Amino acid sequence: MINALNIKKDKQEILVELLNRTRDKRRTHHLYLVSCYFKEQSVTELIKLVDRSIKLSGVTVYVDRKSALLLSEKEVQKIFEQTKLGDLGVDYYAVDSDQLFHSKAYAVISCDQGNEIKSGSLVIGSANLTVSGLTRNGGNIECLLDTQNVNILDNFINQVNGLKKIKFDEVFKFRQQQKDDFNFKYALLNRGSFIHR
Repeated sequence: MINALNIKKDKQEILVELLNRTRDKRRTHHLYLVSCYFKEQSVTELIKLVDRSIKLSGVTVYVDRKSALLLSEKEVQKIFEQTKLGDLGVDYYAVDSDQLFHSKAYAVISCDQGNEIKSGSLVIGSANLTVSGLTRNGGNIECLLDTQNVNILDNFINQVNGLKKIKFDEVFKFRQQQKDDFNFKYALLNRGSFIHR
């Protein structure tokens, strides 16, 4: 395990370096981006950086549902268009929980035909997938810890797969159903928006 504590500069490059510590460079890997908050620019930059050094088979992004609820349909379309890299599929999910989904984890994982994990790297820390958190030098001071332990990777994937989630393209249906939902109103108030009937 390597760690990068209290880093302010080159966080994105350090993250990619830690993700590159996979044991088998010949395999393709799936990239998992797990963050409470995100900015599409940061998602796009990170995917492109990782894709240059690791053969990716796909990308899955998980964010807090309040972050997703604040997006307009136009913003979601922009995210889909900007993160499209050839045939590389990028799936976005909003984690559907009454509590704040405050996780920050980044992983590249390779499985065999039976979905048994063969190699990978998991990086956890304090950095959200935002400009201040990860992609701008001089942003927040963050820490990152990594592991390549297959048992920990397996536990991470099982927990992520067990999350209750909503696909981004279904968020608008969800938003219509949740007009009276406290979390939706709270997210709007945090953004500085108000609801008036």
